Amino acid sequence: MKEKAISILENKGTEEAINFLENQEKVVSTGTLFNDLMRHTFWKKQDLDSTVVLAQAGISYNAEQAKSSSADEKKNYLTNVKQISYNLASFTWPGWDEEWIENIPENFLKLGYEAAKSNLHYAIELEKGALGVSRGYWIVAAHQLVSGEFLLAKENFEHAVNFAIKAKEEGDELLSKGFVQVAILLQTPKNVDSLKALDGIKLELSKLEYGDFYIKQLEDSLRIFKAE
Repeated sequence: MKEKAISILENKGTEEAINFLENQEKVVSTGTLFNDLMRHTFWKKQDLDSTVVLAQAGISYNAEQAKSSSADEKKNYLTNVKQISYNLASFTWPGWDEEWIENIPENFLKLGYEAAKSNLHYAIELEKGALGVSRGYWIVAAHQLVSGEFLLAKENFEHAVNFAIKAKEEGDELLSKGFVQVAILLQTPKNVDSLKALDGIKLELSKLEYGDFYIKQLEDSLRIFKAE
């Protein structure tokens, strides 16, 4: 059914694809397809507007089905809500500096921030483990950089660090530690201690497999979110 849904999306548009999914059997796997389609529109079609529309439809569909489902099915539907919310938050975060996105509208930024908070809520409620919670705090804090809530961002990046340590995920731990310093430097750009700490973290990240990607995130965020 995934291939057919993508074909409808490509040939008839977003609304027809949503209608197709909403008229299929009401099962968890149907709800999961909304996430597949939004990833397709973002990565393959590079269409942020359609990505957001699909995300909103997917969240609504899965949340509605969860209301009348058994306990196990409810958890699976809400897991879909969580995953779609995480991707919506990620796809509407300017810090990735995607070349094809010239500007993310204000209403999309707000939707992304709310989606980030929803993802964190379900990561905790559905007991998705320390890594899921760590990344939940991280994406909330990342959106708080957008809104200029640097103190809150720092606190939530620190929560992300603590849960990454529990998960024994060194990359996530170091990345979040780096973002703690980014949040400080966005308030006090010449903070010598934070500049030194960030350099040390970047050195440690450079030793990891995906270290260069993480370092770029830190450097891009300092550039993108700095005060004009």
